Amino acid sequence: MITEMIRTNVSPPMNGDSVGTIIQFYMGSEESHIRSLEAGHPVHEDYEYINISFAGDHTKIIDRKVTPEDKMRFDKQYGAWKANAKEAMIGTPLQELPFLTAAAIADLNYHKVHNVETLADLPDSAVQNIGMGAQDWKNKAKEFLTVTKVGSDKKKLVAENLTLKTDIEALKKQVADLASLIEKPQKNRAA
Repeated sequence: MITEMIRTNVSPPMNGDSVGTIIQFYMGSEESHIRSLEAGHPVHEDYEYINISFAGDHTKIIDRKVTPEDKMRFDKQYGAWKANAKEAMIGTPLQELPFLTAAAIADLNYHKVHNVETLADLPDSAVQNIGMGAQDWKNKAKEFLTVTKVGSDKKKLVAENLTLKTDIEALKKQVADLASLIEKPQKNRAA
């Protein structure tokens, strides 16, 4: 008798180690046939599982027990899941894009696209799988990231400039203090 696996503690979708790779960790329960035979009733054991899917392709899914290699390959995501991180998705949520409707976001999520960075980096094959409007969304997502990067770069430069000005003023004060210390002994000698 085949029973459906019980999934608990499912992580939110997370970016994998390469563009377009989406992973989820979860606890799965499987019946232990040997322990069930010994006990005379179904006995289940918990195991850690990983679900690997790919942005733009909802048909290609890898779902299996976590291996030591998975723990090393996805160490940040695995650590976030083990720490019960509420939001482990790295990147800008699709909701930040003003041109996407709720239906478009739902469609993109169905195709394993959960953030702006993944959308902007979609390969052409994934764009074709998603269908109408996807190329336009991809182009606008790229533009959005470029504009926000320029904005954040300007903010960084302004903050850095302010820090440098503050440092220069502090150095000027130190130089003036040192100059006054040098002048005092020379005035005392002249007197």
